[in-house]
Amino acid sequence: MNKFVKIVLTSIRFIHPVVYGEYPRTMQEIVGKRLPKFTKEQVKIVKGSIDFVGINQYTAYYIYDPHQPKPKVLGYQQDWNAGFSYKKNGVPIGPRAYSSWLYQVPWGLYKCLTYIKERYGNPTVILSENGTDH
Repeated sequence: MNKFVKIVLTSIRFIHPVVYGEYPRTMQEIVGKRLPKFTKEQVKIVKGSIDFVGINQYTAYYIYDPHQPKPKVLGYQQDWNAGFSYKKNGVPIGPRAYSSWLYQVPWGLYKCLTYIKERYGNPTVILSENGTDH
């Protein structure tokens, strides 16, 4: 799995069940028994119930393996086991905006939309929030 896909998977935990009726396999493997299971009735209700996908996207990160041991305390962010960086080999991911956490990365939105299109049947997408501050 490439690094971009790892970050997208943190956000698709909502879209995957409404398209396929189950959580992504990687999420099932990482979270294990802590992840609730859908009953057959819940799968019937949830699967295919999508009207559109709404996206709030402001920036992108480079994701890397932090080479950390498995955490003793498990939880949402610990399950990611991912490091986030705005620089790669000292080069920023894009021009920095006024806010320290915000970089202009148009290709990040493109990759997100392409990922959703290719894996979830090209659903209607509404870009509900996007932008930068100067």
